[in-house]
Amino acid sequence: MSSFYAKVIVNPVAGAGRTAREWPRIMGLFRGNGLRFEHDLTEAPGHAVELAMLAAGKGYDMVVSVGGDGTINEIVNGLYKAGNIGEAVLGIVSTGTGSDYIRTIGIPRRYEEACRCLLQRKKITVDLGVIEYNVDGHQVERLFVNFAGMGIDAEIVRRTTQQFKALGSMSSYLLGTLTTILAYRNRDVSLVIDGEVLEMRVCTVVMNNGRYGGGGMFTAPHASIDDGFFDVMIVGDMSMLTGGNQLFYNL
Repeated sequence: MSSFYAKVIVNPVAGAGRTAREWPRIMGLFRGNGLRFEHDLTEAPGHAVELAMLAAGKGYDMVVSVGGDGTINEIVNGLYKAGNIGEAVLGIVSTGTGSDYIRTIGIPRRYEEACRCLLQRKKITVDLGVIEYNVDGHQVERLFVNFAGMGIDAEIVRRTTQQFKALGSMSSYLLGTLTTILAYRNRDVSLVIDGEVLEMRVCTVVMNNGRYGGGGMFTAPHASIDDGFFDVMIVGDMSMLTGGNQLFYNL
């Protein structure tokens, strides 16, 4: 029996509820491959943050995310809040709607192969981003692992998550995108990039760490998760229906 010991955090509602159906099978794969683990099921949005914080100080060799990109994000933020982000090892078995982050990292989507990857313990160090924003007059800090967007990108995510996620990966993103395009109005923003100040009206600004977003769209083909840079895409004052200009930066 392996001495390797993991905490597994499972989001049963990820993938429009598919994770709850697949978890017994994944748990069997863990045991069949000799993984020693304890697991917790999340009960509400934000719960994975709390569970990861609790796991951070208990001596696990790895914290494993079983869920989607949102579950990964919450676990990373929990480890960060616990002050353990520099020493933590994150494992991923992706069962979510988009599964964009694992496309860049190279973790297999098939559960059998992803489970075997956990025991190989091949580690890579990746970049993380920090977002600071105000909520009810209080400054909030949050990490992102794959990308962060503002403008129409963020609105598409909001609509997809709140209104259409139960329909599954491709259908939910297509409907979220279509309804947002019909209703969205561009925003005035102030951007500081490499010391240059840009005052402009934009459709969207996306800071990419990974290469994929929106359920498999190849949004940043030159992005790298470990080069110390973000690839920033700015879509200017354009209509998504009529087209316009894009700008790309490496930060």
